[in-house]
Amino acid sequence: MLFGALLVGFAAPAQSASNSRASTSTQTTATAAASTSTQATATALAATSANATATAAASVKEGPLTVSFTGGLNATQTTQSYQGPTTITVSGTGQAAGKHTSDAFYIYTDENGNNVTPMHDANQHSLCINGKSVDAFVSAIPPYNQSHTYTFTFNALGGHLSFGVCDSNYSDNSGSFTIMFS
Repeated sequence: MLFGALLVGFAAPAQSASNSRASTSTQTTATAAASTSTQATATALAATSANATATAAASVKEGPLTVSFTGGLNATQTTQSYQGPTTITVSGTGQAAGKHTSDAFYIYTDENGNNVTPMHDANQHSLCINGKSVDAFVSAIPPYNQSHTYTFTFNALGGHLSFGVCDSNYSDNSGSFTIMFS
């Protein structure tokens, strides 16, 4: 009988150690699962937050901006930075070529205000973006529009944008463009 009690006594600690290992293993697995779950939740929350921030930033539209013909190549600057495909609508008219009237792309009157066949001058009297003619930013000049409103997409290189009118003499200019972002 003593021998049986001794065996039982020895068996109990072995079983207890086995239960302890199983308990430790279960706790380790539960802790790892909880840690993985917490990390996954944190990652999901961070991704959601980043997406919300990106969406909020993308949904904030700048403008309208008024670009005076008397302000030069860089008359107005954006408050936000732009990179990648950027769509704007530009409207408005003014005089940058003496008394000829022009819009963002075309001169369309003579010095007396009479309508003429619209003419595009790549270097003068059109919209400037970052000090360069709009021609450097669009793949094709849009057709003349009698409403003097043009919507186009260009690839912004990153940073703030400036808008003006391409002209070498601003003292005789008048008018303005309005820039809207979409």
